[in-house]
Order: sequence, then structure tokens, then C-alpha cells
Amino acid sequence: MFKLFNRGPESFTDLSPEEVHSRIRSGDRVQLVDVRSPGEFARGHIAKAKLIPLGDLEARHSELKKGADIILYCHSAARSRRGARLLAELGYENVHNMSGGLVRWPYGVTQ
Repeated sequence: MFKLFNRGPESFTDLSPEEVHSRIRSGDRVQLVDVRSPGEFARGHIAKAKLIPLGDLEARHSELKKGADIILYCHSAARSRRGARLLAELGYENVHNMSGGLVRWPYGVTQ
């Protein structure tokens, strides 16, 4: 995988599930990106999330708006942290990882 440059782990922030929920409810313009597999997504995901599996993120990152706040999540936050780091390395500036993943999301999911 070719990297343009390395901005380091500080180039994205972690948000708690509560912070993510608050941003969604307040009408903030965020792009929620689920980086799990299609099967995991089908079993339940946060409403209005876009599925881009981690393995596809580098090839499909152009589907995301660079100027928007992008929040990535997965099951436990391991894959979404890797995805957030990748997007930051690709030049995205407003990238966030939902800490704890869906394991810590108490607000229900849609199927």
C-alpha cells in the first residue's frame, strides 16, 4: 500500500459514542463510515452510515468529502482507528474514530 506521507497518529481524534450521537442529533454535517464487512453491516449499523469496508477504503476514499467531518466506526474501534489513520495520511483533515466501536454504542442500530 503506497502512502503519500505520514502525518502521525495525532492527525485524527477519538470521539466517544456519546459525542458521536450528540453530533448526529444536533444536525452536524458528519459522514459516518462503517468500515466493517458487508455481513456485519447487514446485521446492524448506525442509521445513515455509509459502508466502506476497511480493505476497500484506500480505493474508495474519493467517495468521501475532504472538507466534511468524517467519523469512522467498526465493532470495537481497531479497524476504524486504522481507517482514520489512512484517511489522515491521504490528506483528510476532519477525521474522527468512534472509540469503543459498536460495542459501546447504546443507541440501537438499524438493519
